[in-house]
Amino acid sequence: MRQKKASISIPIQKSCGKNRYKSKTEAEAVAREQGIIFANQDLKLTAYLCPNCGGWHLTRQKLDKHHI
Repeated sequence: MRQKKASISIPIQKSCGKNRYKSKTEAEAVAREQGIIFANQDLKLTAYLCPNCGGWHLTRQKLDKHHI
């Protein structure tokens, strides 16, 4: 029997103009999935709570190779 792939909902666009996720868990799941894309660029995606819309967004952070 095939395992059901976890479904992640499509982000909701809000007035702050960024992709908005309903929860930190959902945003972190998307960050893990998309992290593969940024791995070769030494970038890490991190979830944060937006003070403007109250939703969760993702931000990219440059990894410092000397402190990994």
